[in-house]
Amino acid sequence: MSMIVVVSDVHLVESRPANWPQNWKKSFIDDCMFSKFSEDQCKSLRDDCVFLKFLYYLAENQLKYGGELVLLGDFIDLWRSDFVQISQDPIVNEIISTLRKLVDKNVLIHCIAGNHDYGLLKFNEFLQTKNPFGNAVRSFRHPMGVFFSHGYQLEVLTWEVYKAIDLYEWFAEKFCLTDATIGADASKFWEHIHPQLKLNSSKSMDALGGVKFGMPELHFEWGNKLGSNLKDMGTSPEQRLWKKDEISEKIKSLAESNARCLYPGMGGMEMGDVLVFGHTHTPYYDPDHGVVNTGSWNKRPCKSYRFVEIDRENGLKIICKNFDASKVRSMPADC
Repeated sequence: MSMIVVVSDVHLVESRPANWPQNWKKSFIDDCMFSKFSEDQCKSLRDDCVFLKFLYYLAENQLKYGGELVLLGDFIDLWRSDFVQISQDPIVNEIISTLRKLVDKNVLIHCIAGNHDYGLLKFNEFLQTKNPFGNAVRSFRHPMGVFFSHGYQLEVLTWEVYKAIDLYEWFAEKFCLTDATIGADASKFWEHIHPQLKLNSSKSMDALGGVKFGMPELHFEWGNKLGSNLKDMGTSPEQRLWKKDEISEKIKSLAESNARCLYPGMGGMEMGDVLVFGHTHTPYYDPDHGVVNTGSWNKRPCKSYRFVEIDRENGLKIICKNFDASKVRSMPADC
């Protein structure tokens, strides 16, 4: 069990085209079904099929004789598809079945909660050991000196007014539990929970000053900046992190700091640990600072299917890779 495979920001069931074919198993190898839809309509469907191919590939290659698979947050998109829809999706069901087969091959699966699947932590309470994605946690420290975290914690630290992890996580959970159309649109969510709030007004979030969020009542000036931070949670990383105040660069700087083990939300991390995170959808490896970003599963601005291999055979050998779906040309016999 020397190999660790890490993948982040898969965003399963981010969207589905209407009337997509249910005979997808027969057609997903040659992609013939995708020719019926526009690129925007079928992108999520294609990406999810490629992820299934990826699991088939791991089962016969890197993880054939065991190992570890880290699902580093935003594995499923509970903001844009509700859990009922996800649980009934045939591709997701095939993915769950394949993950269980990996467990049977002595593969240890670690499920880290991201902001888009933060609700998996709530599922732990009522699914217990039956959670198909494993027991979700906020972060995980490997004994080899590697710390895994989705990375939304770093984004909160770029907020100017109030760097509140608990507030961010509260909203992230509510997005996971609301109707998918509300969770996909942050402005609709604000109006849903507080009808008099108008985010396009100059008062911004001031109207929420007295609302309780399942934590001690908050007494502080919200202001336009905090309101903007909260509203931006519902936008894409491309919009939120790359086109506004170079937030992605601030996150990268925070990740590279020697003080990162002291950050809120990084509990358990030790000085000198390698940090592996996702969230920004931008892959890179900085060995000098001991930081790895896994990128994403073809989610903008990332334009390929990215994953990370950590080989523990002789120390830590970290490799960032692209997955080529053409490597899997047939369905496994037991599928």
